[in-house]
Amino acid sequence: MIESLITNVCYGDLIYSKSAILTVSEAVKSAVKIEYEDIDKKILILVHEGKTDSDISKDVGLGEDAVGKRLTNLYKKTGIHDRAIMSQWFINYVLPLTEENNLPQITG
Repeated sequence: MIESLITNVCYGDLIYSKSAILTVSEAVKSAVKIEYEDIDKKILILVHEGKTDSDISKDVGLGEDAVGKRLTNLYKKTGIHDRAIMSQWFINYVLPLTEENNLPQITG
């Protein structure tokens, strides 16, 4: 249920149900509590830019398998199993709450 609500929010749908609003509110609170390492932030930003695991691995200096494992761990932590939705959720809703527009630098 939470993944579909987050998907709807990311696509701009309005939430009318009180229980849905509370569920999304809890999801935001949980997402902010997750310890995102700088490398995970960089990976999610690059996913949001549409890069493949292969491209990301070159940009962050990890093997492609390591990038995939980090994403799998993020799927488990967030409960979101769609790559595009997870990165959009992170960029638009989580990152602004966890860092005051202080994006990690991407080199490569």
